[in-house]
Amino acid sequence: MTIATTIAIAADNEAINPVDVVRLPSVAKKYNINLLTVTDLDIRRANRILRDSINRTLGIDEDQTEAVAKPAPKRGKMVRGKIFGHSLASVLRWMGGKGWNFEDAGVVMATMGFAGISDCTITKQLKAGRDGVAGAPITDSQARTLVLNSK
Repeated sequence: MTIATTIAIAADNEAINPVDVVRLPSVAKKYNINLLTVTDLDIRRANRILRDSINRTLGIDEDQTEAVAKPAPKRGKMVRGKIFGHSLASVLRWMGGKGWNFEDAGVVMATMGFAGISDCTITKQLKAGRDGVAGAPITDSQARTLVLNSK
């Protein structure tokens, strides 16, 4: 039996991670593991042995574990731009302060060429404006333009 297999068995029996078998001398001694001969590779192999054993017990095949282990997809590209010389966020905060709703603000962003702006950004900035965070200093004529773009 290899050191990695012994570490995996000890980890399974003691309900701890394989690395903890090596960190706890009492456990290593109980399973006759010579800590002077254990390498990082042995611990990685023990992790693999233990994971494979658990997967077999649960009836999970390798394809399923690989699908779970894939990293999350990257976020979409951040939308940046200006409306009337002000950042999109500051215009959205102004809208929130004036009581605009999510749908109308989204329509304005889309009609002004910023359709890719995330719903989360719209929601958070509108709320910030409603909560009193300063928005862009929009003039009356600019406000009329925004209202026309919301229709």
